[in-house]
Amino acid sequence: MGFLAPLFLAALAALAIPVLVHLTHKERKEPQVFPSLMFLQRIPFRTRRHQRIRHWLLFALRAAAVVLLAAAFARPFLARGGAVAGGGRSVVVLLDRSASMGAAGRWARAQREVRAAIDTLGPGTAVTLIAFDDRAEALARNSTDRTAIVGALARVSPGSAAGRFGPALRLAASLLEEREGSGEVVVVSDFPQRAWTGDEAGVLPAGTHLTTRDVGDSALASVAVTGVVLEHTADGRTTVTARIVATGGGGRERTVPATLEVAGRDVQTVRVTTGPGAPALARFDPVRDPEEPRRARVRVPADDLPADDAHHFVLGPAPRLPVLLVTRPGARPGDALYLRQALMVARDPALPVTTRAANAVRAADLDAAAVIVLHEMPFPGGEAGRLLLDRVRAGAGLLVALGAQGSLPAEIGDSIGPSLRPTDRAELGAAAAAAEPTHPVFAGWDGSRGDPFAGSRTFRYRPLERARTALARFDDGTAALAAARLGSGRVLVWAADFANRWSDLPLQPGFVPLMHGAARWLAGYAPAPTAFAVGEVAELARPAAGALVLERPDGRREALDPEGPARVRLDASGFWMVRGAAARAQALLLAANVPTEESDPARLDPARLGLAVAGGAAAAPRERAGPPADRERRQRLWWFMLASVLLLLAAETVIAQRTRGIIG
Repeated sequence: MGFLAPLFLAALAALAIPVLVHLTHKERKEPQVFPSLMFLQRIPFRTRRHQRIRHWLLFALRAAAVVLLAAAFARPFLARGGAVAGGGRSVVVLLDRSASMGAAGRWARAQREVRAAIDTLGPGTAVTLIAFDDRAEALARNSTDRTAIVGALARVSPGSAAGRFGPALRLAASLLEEREGSGEVVVVSDFPQRAWTGDEAGVLPAGTHLTTRDVGDSALASVAVTGVVLEHTADGRTTVTARIVATGGGGRERTVPATLEVAGRDVQTVRVTTGPGAPALARFDPVRDPEEPRRARVRVPADDLPADDAHHFVLGPAPRLPVLLVTRPGARPGDALYLRQALMVARDPALPVTTRAANAVRAADLDAAAVIVLHEMPFPGGEAGRLLLDRVRAGAGLLVALGAQGSLPAEIGDSIGPSLRPTDRAELGAAAAAAEPTHPVFAGWDGSRGDPFAGSRTFRYRPLERARTALARFDDGTAALAAARLGSGRVLVWAADFANRWSDLPLQPGFVPLMHGAARWLAGYAPAPTAFAVGEVAELARPAAGALVLERPDGRREALDPEGPARVRLDASGFWMVRGAAARAQALLLAANVPTEESDPARLDPARLGLAVAGGAAAAPRERAGPPADRERRQRLWWFMLASVLLLLAAETVIAQRTRGIIG
């Protein structure tokens, strides 16, 4: 226990007052009048017996009142914030090591709080030290060796992951349940709001006491780079736009320089102005796409929270999905003009088109294509048809526009059609509409603008009578656009043409995004992330032979299990490299960043955590640690002491009145 005003303890000298009262007061007798003795000489009664304390209960009450009154004015507080001392108990210390704990001063305060909690424990207390972020790790387990615990504390440091209370509390609960008797959990954290998910309620065993040590600072001022957007242009360049967010700082706006760095070289610096609740965009001049992926990042000057001052990402060539457009021999060049132009304007990914007549298609053309388009031509027969079907089964996409001369092989026609006789709607034309508007084929079209087929008219079409999956239908209910699977590949069949003879769909606004969405879905395209958040898992493409070697951001290398799944959990910010064991194997570059939620300054009241996770009525949160004045103000022990003084004086009055000859 400590005192904010210890000089008031000098008032304990007033303890001499009740002592003097009990040793010096004389007993008073009420006189009795006897008329017959009025002429006798009055002789005072004298005794040589020393005075002594005869009413110890009254003396104790008066002395206790003086002691409590002096202590109340000295403003006492519990110096250790409520840590439980004594042997025979199990104490689990949960130390937050998430990215936000790397803010200025927080980690040093956290280490001091852990040492203070350990110092108050008796020699027989078993202590477990757990460090946690989005995972929990026991650094020292049920140890009574204080030196070993302090050594484990010295080896841990703030990481790059997001903080979560759940994993740490569940691990603490499992360790406490293994030991008999009561236990205590001490949580040392900056208590971010994001670390609370609501699933922690009642996780601790009944009878467990929870103590919280808050080392956060609500006045923290930080500027974070929370993400980048890459826009690839037609001339082989990429525009980088970074999002800059400011937190804290008293709500004032700040102007900071943001620098784009590629392959370790500063490319450009721009100045942006941002403030709390008003993110800014730093847009850099286009940079030429590298031939191979390069390390890149956008950074701002160091501040109170350095972990989010840079965003790492991979800058590489624009993604490409090669398209092979196959036409019938002798087809006019303009027949596929609309389709070719729609595909060639695509970006992210680019859809470069190679056009071949059916009799000029080579095996290398099929192997290089991610999507194959057959436009108004019979399906190839013989060896050419077999190679085409094999390529689709292996994973390539196939788009067929039937038109007047198109046909389908039995492998596809059995599940789609078409009928041999076209339907003629020359007078008004048939209207088409999406039957499954949420299908990925339509992802390129903004649904707020209506249906991608809106405004189009189809005057002739080949009904897809056996279509099992119709993505679009004509107004007579027949399938207009059908989907099917063939092995690992995907197939789309359009019942008309793309030459503006049977249908005017190529002239409508929805045609270009429809073709882009169709190509991406047919190729099974999923954009490769330019960066991950720490804690996410990256799926890797395992080579046909050989092992994979992983190089971490700190330079350490480790071999991945050749038999296990090809995935890596990114648990640190920076650049990760995955390469095959062969000397010239192509490397895969990955970037990881501190989760953006770690830049959120919102904080959780530790008392809320204590009330929610404690199990049973005996469990209760303890006071948070902090400066002595804060702890004294929260504890208000002086108030209870003054109330006790009043109760003692009331009791002393009642007892004294019932004891004759004491008062006075």
